[in-house]
Amino acid sequence: MIKRIKIIFVLCSILIAASAIMMSCKKKETIGSPSSRLIGKWKKVRYATDDNANGQIDEWEIHQVDAGITNIMEFKKDSTGIESATFAVDQAFTWLITGEKSLVTVYNSGDSILYKLVLISQSNLHITTKTKLGLAGYYYDTYK
Repeated sequence: MIKRIKIIFVLCSILIAASAIMMSCKKKETIGSPSSRLIGKWKKVRYATDDNANGQIDEWEIHQVDAGITNIMEFKKDSTGIESATFAVDQAFTWLITGEKSLVTVYNSGDSILYKLVLISQSNLHITTKTKLGLAGYYYDTYK
């Protein structure tokens, strides 16, 4: 009887150790600065406007980009970038991340936009900005 208890104890210990090892193998997102995660090409997939003027983007205010429209933002390591869109002229810009939550883009035309970085991961970018008409949100996925 004691031998069986010892065997059960050893088997339970092995199962617990194996479970702990398997849980620690979960893929973790690469940690890095917002600047390093921003570098690359991003395709706009959704956009939103704060239609009810409550100061935030509600789920029902988010819309898919039309299938025939492509809008790509490329952020380069040298703090320059290009925004290209279907039926529009490419726009060159410089960019800067201030603090952990703000992105400033300054276009060669002289226009500048201050964005709030809501989410920036290896595969998703969500930024918002205040416009004359209220809060606007833009959702991007990585583009290759």
